[in-house]
Amino acid sequence: MGPVIFVGVIAIVIVLGVLGYLSAKKRREAMAALAARLGLRFSPHNDRDLARRYAFLAKLRTGSNRYAFNTLQATYKGHDVTAFDYHYETYSTDSKGNRQTHHHYFSFFILRLPASFPELVIAREGFFSKIAQAFGYDDIDFESHEFSRKF
Repeated sequence: MGPVIFVGVIAIVIVLGVLGYLSAKKRREAMAALAARLGLRFSPHNDRDLARRYAFLAKLRTGSNRYAFNTLQATYKGHDVTAFDYHYETYSTDSKGNRQTHHHYFSFFILRLPASFPELVIAREGFFSKIAQAFGYDDIDFESHEFSRKF
């Protein structure tokens, strides 16, 4: 690889790193502003205990190096509310034995109610959900056509 290409690749990596940092900073600042406006507590720090407290949620038991961050918490209009971003890692190994780490990110909103309800997950439709629909499994269509198209 020539020196010009090498320098170009390094420059691209640096630019992507800076853009990622700025995007995370912007989200963190927006969540802090929302917390201040609604009277919620905000913590941008990693919280490894939060996943254990809500371990009944399947996504919070997946992978390793699990932690919540950008956490909003409070009692809002008489209900305990927790919202946070979440990270976990999974690993794969290629045919040459090289291990690769995969980082996964989700956002959660938890509203504690005085009754038990099944877990509700809203996610984009994928290939397997289309196959399930072909075999008679139905999905929920929301009033918002734009939301239903995306999910």
